[in-house]
Parts: sequence; structure tokens; C-alpha cells
Amino acid sequence: MFLESWNSNWNVMTQGYVSSEVFSLQNNSSDLVNSMAHALKGAVVESYGDVNTLSSSLASSEFKSSIMSGNQKVNLQNALHQEFITGLWRLTVGTPIITMEY
Repeated sequence: MFLESWNSNWNVMTQGYVSSEVFSLQNNSSDLVNSMAHALKGAVVESYGDVNTLSSSLASSEFKSSIMSGNQKVNLQNALHQEFITGLWRLTVGTPIITMEY
């Protein structure tokens, strides 16, 4: 009975390292992020990039939960970040957004 009346929104994130094999299949990190957007049937509505980080926010009808960022609807955010010490690329995906360090 308690769960029947419980209406909540979830913020889900996952994080892991991208293998060198994945990068060997891609021209660069932006290609990997763009291929993820395509696979999720999403359109990139916001993005950020610098030397070690690439992030994009997607709008996709495949996801129910969303937030508004300015005047853009966002359902999913993904980010690639290259760690300074190890040089490894870490992929973080969050829906509707990432709320932890990436």
C-alpha cells in the first residue's frame, strides 16, 4: 500500500572507464559521445568541452524523466573526462542529469 502512493523521480548515474579498444574504434572522444547520443535516439541540446572533458546533454523521447535547463528539456547527460594522473578516460552517464563529479 505504501508503494502504491509513493510517486517519486529518480536520478540515476553510472560511471566507468572506457577501454582503449573503444577509442581505437572511434576517431576521438567527441565521436564516442555523439555515437552514444545516436544510439539513445537523442538530440544534443547542450554541450561543453575542454582539453580533458567532453559533456553533452540530450533530449530523447526514450526517457520519461526530464529537467529543464534554460529553455531546453534534458533527459540524459553523458561526460567523458580524462584523469590527470592515470590518463584514463572515465565515462559518466546520468538521467536526467549528472549530479556527481565526472
